[in-house]
Amino acid sequence: EIIVTRQLGYINCDRFVRTAKKEVNLTVQLPKQGESRVVLIFPGMRSVLNGSVNSVDGHTYIYNVDEGLETQLFVLREENGTLYYCVMPIITGATPIISPVLTPIGYNELETIMNVLDGDKAMTVN
Repeated sequence: EIIVTRQLGYINCDRFVRTAKKEVNLTVQLPKQGESRVVLIFPGMRSVLNGSVNSVDGHTYIYNVDEGLETQLFVLREENGTLYYCVMPIITGATPIISPVLTPIGYNELETIMNVLDGDKAMTVN
């Protein structure tokens, strides 16, 4: 799974290292079975940050993000041949454990949603 976008770039890994804000970790609870891609979208920065999947508990973790940022969590999941997604607003640090509600989606609908997330620019999943 690769998320490709023309308008959103991957965030610099040390973006939050030298800020005065408190850093927080986010936990995204997902079932162990299936494959998931979890990213945190920072609309004001036009950037995304990948989550790290833990092979033991199946959850995805996003580490060392400034507290209080308005972001969007985007989850794309494939399980038994069916695609599921969730897009939800997140204020970092407000909820340490996030349990997204996943909705089945077809590829055409997914393309529409991803164009909206990318500011109506081409964004695809391979």
